[in-house]
Amino acid sequence: METRFEISLNMKTCKGIETNGCLGIGQDTRFLRGLFVSLQGSKGVLPDSIMTVFIQIDRCWNKDL
Repeated sequence: METRFEISLNMKTCKGIETNGCLGIGQDTRFLRGLFVSLQGSKGVLPDSIMTVFIQIDRCWNKDL
């Protein structure tokens, strides 16, 4: 099983929250921990938030996916 990490940028629009960009940041968990510690902001998504950034973990059984 392969684990991949990505960061997505989401914006609130009149249609709701939409993903505007996604950046794959590889498979290095040590790098991800360092990146996560350097980020600043609130943990929760507030109702009046217009932009959110998520770090997502994808686990794939097939490396070619």
